[in-house]
Amino acid sequence: MAEQLPFDLAPAEIQRSLFEIPANKGRHLKSYTNTALMWDLLPKFDMSSSKIRYFTDLSMDELVRVVPVKYGYFFDDLMLDEQFVDLQFHITPALIRRRVKTVNEAGRRVFSRNDGGNYVYENCYVYPGIKEDKIEQALIYLLSHGYGRFKDQETGVSFTLNRIKDELHKTGTSYSLDEIKESLEVLSKARGDLYGMGDTGKKISLMRSTYLSNLLLVERDTYESSMRSGEKDQIRCYAQFHAAITHSIGRGIFRLNHYRKHQRLSNPLGRYMHKLLRVRFTNAFSTAKPFDYSFNRLIAESGRTHASTKSNKRLLDGGIEDLIECKIMERIDVDNIHDQDDGRTIVDRIVRFYPSPEFIDEMKKSNGLEEYKNGQKMDYRNTKELQARVNDLGKAGSKLTAELKEIGINTDKALELIERFGEGYVRHNVRHLNWKNDSTTKIQNPAGYLIKALEDGYIDQSNALIEGGKVVDIEVDGTTLDNLPDHIKTRVLDAWPTWSYSDKLTFNKNGLATPYIRELLGLM
Repeated sequence: MAEQLPFDLAPAEIQRSLFEIPANKGRHLKSYTNTALMWDLLPKFDMSSSKIRYFTDLSMDELVRVVPVKYGYFFDDLMLDEQFVDLQFHITPALIRRRVKTVNEAGRRVFSRNDGGNYVYENCYVYPGIKEDKIEQALIYLLSHGYGRFKDQETGVSFTLNRIKDELHKTGTSYSLDEIKESLEVLSKARGDLYGMGDTGKKISLMRSTYLSNLLLVERDTYESSMRSGEKDQIRCYAQFHAAITHSIGRGIFRLNHYRKHQRLSNPLGRYMHKLLRVRFTNAFSTAKPFDYSFNRLIAESGRTHASTKSNKRLLDGGIEDLIECKIMERIDVDNIHDQDDGRTIVDRIVRFYPSPEFIDEMKKSNGLEEYKNGQKMDYRNTKELQARVNDLGKAGSKLTAELKEIGINTDKALELIERFGEGYVRHNVRHLNWKNDSTTKIQNPAGYLIKALEDGYIDQSNALIEGGKVVDIEVDGTTLDNLPDHIKTRVLDAWPTWSYSDKLTFNKNGLATPYIRELLGLM
């Protein structure tokens, strides 16, 4: 589990409104996702070119990989009152239990079984690698497109295993459901801890969490039963992200990026270079104007300092090929820098990234939404006051402000409308708008239509008396009320002034028999 963050973050409602990509911004943004920059740029996934995934024998000295964060971006917010000379990222592998495979007489790899016919299992360590990187990116994509759950100190996403599989398949990656489940297990058990190093050598914990600090999956029996019955889309799961993602979202430290292109990259250094470029090369405007970067610095940032220069150069060449093939870069040149004394020893290389027209377009879109995001952001004290006003409305009122936000009315304006016209009348107008959208031609500007309807009073209510834009009140039916427990009576009387005319008629007639009334009272 993640520790409680010691940071002042924006309220959950503001986090959601800023991080989720607005659906009304166009279909072209379906290929995009918002990424939390602080987490995105940490060297958290295995960059080794080794094909070894499972380790069965690691000593305590080998277990935790310590990666210096030499050139960390966006870490000023983390410093608080402490001054650090360096940052370190500690990666602890996941300990998982997996079925052992062996080669049968036909030369095929199959799962081993013991004399009793049962599968043979072994415990092994797994460091998060490119497979986990791709699955985490798919989860963040869903978080950006309406499947997120935002709390002040937690950020999570609801999903199905099959949805993750489909998202990966769209970008050319084919993982089985068992592979996806294993990677999710790795993400939920592997730790990514960030430490600050003081000038005296003292190590201060900044963030300590597993990559997914909470993971809820269905039981295997339910999973297999659902697969047999064809109800694969009903295998719903939940994942809570690392504290660094919550911090980035709560602080507004994220950017729009091309998800589909990034997911097609298969070279680990190529993926890291794209993450770096979409943060550092935001001013890309011409295919003739490159972005220069030190090869030594790139290797240090990506956590590859343990590998040989020859191995790193080979991985760089593969990453360059990936970036060009996916049309992220037009071309990439590598110029050697020689030692000034002997003129022959290569001491560094300059990697020159020439952007493709597609990358330039991506940066323009990202910069455009950055302006939108900055225009929507408010001082944290103001957002907390705003959230407090929403909370004062109670559960039904908070839900109404959320419905108004989905229509396109921001929280400040929603509160103004509720205070001006009354919660019941606003709710009735929202229902009428939804009915009109479902039954007639879709309204192009629902927010403007609703505000105009409230101000002009041209949405009437059946059998209701409208006076000055507000509904004339009716009394609660005493007989219906007397049949309820005392604590429910109190809820009804407290909520009564906020209900619309039709809500009150429904309650007087049916009591709690109507599901909508129970929902208004918070009983569902």
